[in-house]
Amino acid sequence: MKRRYKHKTYLINGIAGLHRIRSLILQFTISFKTTFMQQLRDSQKCYVCGYKNPVGLAVNFTIDKSEKSVRATFIPSDNHQSFEGIVHGGIISALLDEAMGKLAFNLGTPAVTAELTVRFKAPSAPGEELIITGRIMQETKRLIMAEARIQRGPVVIAEAEGKLLRTSS
Repeated sequence: MKRRYKHKTYLINGIAGLHRIRSLILQFTISFKTTFMQQLRDSQKCYVCGYKNPVGLAVNFTIDKSEKSVRATFIPSDNHQSFEGIVHGGIISALLDEAMGKLAFNLGTPAVTAELTVRFKAPSAPGEELIITGRIMQETKRLIMAEARIQRGPVVIAEAEGKLLRTSS
């Protein structure tokens, strides 16, 4: 009987410990949101669009606030390829992600990417002009659903759907 009692005590201490860990995680989350999430500032050093980033892509996005859409062009160089003659998928993904995030930020809703799904449709080669477009599809209290696309003329290179987490109320 005594052994069972000790087991129950350890179980209760274990549950209390889990509640304490949960409490610490919640405190960190609240602290993170108040100190970081609500204070997103554009340093102009973004890898995709920052004009103060000497090694960045320097993409200039045009925002249409009435349509909740964004558009840009980009010509990748040989420095942006993975295999010879193919633009790296990470560059393509970064362009898609930035189109959605930049749009939300410029519409007055700072947000960070919570989920990004990219579908690659065709390869792109360095030197080809790429057209990047994006738009907001739906908004909820906490999330913004957006989509973006990269084309080379009529050919779709990649498409993305994203869920952006609002960083301020």
